[in-house]
Amino acid sequence: MKLLIILLFILLSQITSIAQSFMPGYQNTWTIRAIVIDQKGDSTRGVVTWMNHTRNIKELTIKDDQGIKQKFEEQDIKRVLAKLSDMDKLSMSMESSSSLKDLSQTDIKQVAEAKYFIWEPAITPKKGKLKVLQLVNPGFDSRIKVYRDPMAQETSGVGIAGVKLTGGIEKSYYLVKTGEDVATLMERGDYKKQFYDVFVKGCPTMEKFLEGKKPDWDDFAKHVFLNEQNCQ
Repeated sequence: MKLLIILLFILLSQITSIAQSFMPGYQNTWTIRAIVIDQKGDSTRGVVTWMNHTRNIKELTIKDDQGIKQKFEEQDIKRVLAKLSDMDKLSMSMESSSSLKDLSQTDIKQVAEAKYFIWEPAITPKKGKLKVLQLVNPGFDSRIKVYRDPMAQETSGVGIAGVKLTGGIEKSYYLVKTGEDVATLMERGDYKKQFYDVFVKGCPTMEKFLEGKKPDWDDFAKHVFLNEQNCQ
């Protein structure tokens, strides 16, 4: 029975991975090694001993290799790179997108072979508040950066016999296009309308990738990737 559940878990993870092709969300709560780059451009390497993290980083404390602790508030942070654990790598290997890998064996491998979770500051549209958000498309983010929405709802996921086997798909992300200062909230319910505003305006060739179909939220990551490759 246990073997059957494991096999089903692997199978279902591969099925859902096609839609969930961004880098998976950071879930760790234990001590990790990280690099913090502050707004001055100075880097601090060491072990994170405290992180106020609910999908976005509000503050963290890092102990460097000399044993000195430094505290960073969100307004101090330019970038955070947190080392992936073995469990993170396992999760990524199960959630990596075969659909994106088929498009490119060079660029997308930076996501599948990533060594760090990455957070960067972005100004959210509501009240213009700055938040340090997780970047989910490293490797194909030169034109559009996509960040996790701290308040995103998820689809229900898949379970068997009361055991949850796969997580849900997030229903919203923040998106920042090159040259823009304020992020756009991309939402599953408005994706068909937002697709044309975000992708087709300024790059009409994006519409041909729909192949006559309506834009599908499950293809959001694919559309970001295609925009990177075809709208330079």
